[in-house]
Amino acid sequence: MRVVHFYPWGCFYPASCGADTSAVHQLEYLRERGWRVDCLVGWLPSNASALHEFREQYSWVNRITFLDIPPLVSYSMEGILAAYCKIRASPVLARALLEPPDLFFANYFFSAPMLDLLPARCKKVLETHDLWTHQFLAQEHHFAPDAPPDPLEPVRKRYLFQFETSVYNLYDAAIMCQPEELAEARATQNANFHYVPRMHPLAEQAAHQKTEQPIDLLFVGSDNYFNQDGINWFHRHVYEPYLSAQRVRLSLVGRICEQVKFDGQNVCKMGLIRGGIEELRKVYDLAKLVIVPMRKGTGVSIKTLEALGMGCAVVSTPVGARGLRHAEEAMVCLDMEADPKATADRILRLLASDTERHAWEIAALSYMRKHHSREAFYRSMDTVMESVGFSPNAKG
Repeated sequence: MRVVHFYPWGCFYPASCGADTSAVHQLEYLRERGWRVDCLVGWLPSNASALHEFREQYSWVNRITFLDIPPLVSYSMEGILAAYCKIRASPVLARALLEPPDLFFANYFFSAPMLDLLPARCKKVLETHDLWTHQFLAQEHHFAPDAPPDPLEPVRKRYLFQFETSVYNLYDAAIMCQPEELAEARATQNANFHYVPRMHPLAEQAAHQKTEQPIDLLFVGSDNYFNQDGINWFHRHVYEPYLSAQRVRLSLVGRICEQVKFDGQNVCKMGLIRGGIEELRKVYDLAKLVIVPMRKGTGVSIKTLEALGMGCAVVSTPVGARGLRHAEEAMVCLDMEADPKATADRILRLLASDTERHAWEIAALSYMRKHHSREAFYRSMDTVMESVGFSPNAKG
């Protein structure tokens, strides 16, 4: 069986965000099932530095084709789809689809304009990642936090949501990773919706058993505005007033380091970690606590899942635990905005107690094995494939 896998955000080696990680696991699944895979990947300026490693990592792929992604002039549902209509006319895309695939597996609904190029017999599966209706509205609130309440927002939200989910009906199956969003979508559309949990590799044992830990607090994140908002708020309201004087060591990892403006004697910006998951795991092993101080966000927090999968003790806001069933079993959830001082006090107590931290590390791994393991992910993906007529055991 021939599969074309479309991912719009460029080379995902090394995986530097939740979307990248999802694409990695999807390709692992397709390879495990023995299907022949061609990759369509958006070409971004940042691809150049990772191109060799990306091709080497995915040398088993039948063919990798890069597509020029047009600028998203209008950051809206209609604007994004209009931009991708230009890709539909690309001769590069036409050549990549010259041999008709049996399955078109797409990340994000932006791929909808491409569907006209596929034969009727080709099955089309969409991994939605998040509901973009929520993202657009959250973005509005972020960039205009002092704007007066919009009485038409419920109407706009309803329109955007109906528009978005109607696009999902163009696919034979749509995958969602957040149970609450799945229920919301199912209530309004007849699409073939499925819940597929986010998967993350699991550490064999709790992190603090492995090495000394020169990092007290670790924050890992991309440069998106939700991450910037969260870590800047935490630094201003929790770290500087209450933790800095205690010489608590705060380390940042990922592209977030390029965006934050604060510095300090005990603040370390480690940047991107090259070398894949194993090198990143070494950084997690150095941390006593992983913090997820998110105040805004949509979809499942991948950074939270990653930290739990590493066997780390995690301190998160409720927003950082979004989309995770029974998250209180796996991490310390605090309403940081309600009481920054109490948040700092709780963090200091955790830093002082090896026993309590280790208990949370064990709880994190237990939770991940139950809900977000490779086995749980593969079972769910098999159900999706069966729903569109493909046996997971069919090779070729």
